[in-house]
Amino acid sequence: MSNYFDKFRFKPRAHQYITIKHFIDNKRTHCWNGTGTGKTACALWAYDILRRKGSIQKLLIVTTKSTMVNTWGQHVFEMLPFLKTEILDGTKATRVKKLKSSPDIVIINHDGIKVCGQEIEHWKPDMVIIDESTAFKKKSTQRWKSMKAITDLSERVIPMSGTPFAQAPTDAWAVALFVCPDSVGRAFYRFRFLTMYQINKFKWLPKEDVDEILFKYIKPVIRIKREDCLELPPVQYIDLDVELSSEQSRVFNTLKKEAIADIEKGLVTAAHEGVLRSKLLQCCSGYVYGLDGDGKRVIHDLKPKHRLELLLDSINESQRGILIFSDFKSVIEKIEDFLKKGEIECRKIHGEVTQNERHEIIKDFQDGKIKVLVLHPRTMAHGVTLTYADTVIWYGVTSDNELYEQANARINRIGQDFKMRVLHFVSTPFEKLVLKKLRLKQSVQGSILEAFGKQKFL
Repeated sequence: MSNYFDKFRFKPRAHQYITIKHFIDNKRTHCWNGTGTGKTACALWAYDILRRKGSIQKLLIVTTKSTMVNTWGQHVFEMLPFLKTEILDGTKATRVKKLKSSPDIVIINHDGIKVCGQEIEHWKPDMVIIDESTAFKKKSTQRWKSMKAITDLSERVIPMSGTPFAQAPTDAWAVALFVCPDSVGRAFYRFRFLTMYQINKFKWLPKEDVDEILFKYIKPVIRIKREDCLELPPVQYIDLDVELSSEQSRVFNTLKKEAIADIEKGLVTAAHEGVLRSKLLQCCSGYVYGLDGDGKRVIHDLKPKHRLELLLDSINESQRGILIFSDFKSVIEKIEDFLKKGEIECRKIHGEVTQNERHEIIKDFQDGKIKVLVLHPRTMAHGVTLTYADTVIWYGVTSDNELYEQANARINRIGQDFKMRVLHFVSTPFEKLVLKKLRLKQSVQGSILEAFGKQKFL
């Protein structure tokens, strides 16, 4: 196999040789290698080796929208430029037309298979790579059903995720049905009893030996942790306390009182708690959605001067690139305005920034032309390499375990040569509680009750 790699600009590392061999030896397998370990290149190498042997021909890559071009498209262009590749985006008619052009490789986003799943079935891919496979963790969705129909017809299937069960071990069950339905079992409730134990009617927690249980039933699988195979610089995780402005304190205390009142009335359902949690975290960031006198949606500026000052200080003390994350578009817009007024070269990426714009922004950042990116974690959570940065700043605490881990991994990847920092701005015990749950990889559901449920007894 070693002679095969001589023609490539870069060669596999030791752990990548192991991964490639695993992909070749197992027609259906999970890949749970850690983020930043080079899963993309391994999958493409394995495909090309099998293609040259005449075992397979057509490759379907199903991935996030943000990595169709910037990650997978770029890797295919660099590694396999002699093959015909089509990226299926745009209208259904456009996608179907590209699919009919007899490509060797097709790249499509997760929801794209709902649009032209039947046409992909007729195209008959020999090998299917499902990148960030947790997107298919819910069996009841049309997305999952479309994917299952395709995988049933394909000879080789590789679901890949560095965080396959970030929220709960049951996240792995529906994806496992693509690979090993007989060993994992077709009943969700049975799988939940195998991997979790029940606290009360609504709360389940993972069993202590859940990793061993998962490896027993979900197989074959390869899992190589990043820290076991890469000699990357260390990462510091630092919590920075920052004072709320008087406006933030006033709104936060009002929301807190409303939460306590709702708890006492028994009104805090799961959906209601999510809304309350979002409002509280928005308040801590300094910008809250609301309605004006005419009922139009507006953004209320709570003057978060202390948090913005800390942000400026954190940027100024870094010599390399910085990633700033926020869950809220309004906060991202305000941070960008603030930094540009301070003549700091920065760009933003959230859901309304086009794929072409993102590609140019990422390229300019990696080339050192931009110092700061202000990002929504969902747009940068998968596959993208941003190793020009050595610092991640969570301007506001997120409430999504998987996005938190994946976003931090954008800088902690192959090619990183500098010590890294992940900074969390926190102003309240509530934020610290949510952050603690993220670190313990626990669901943040129930944070409102845990933070404020006993207030009436104090």
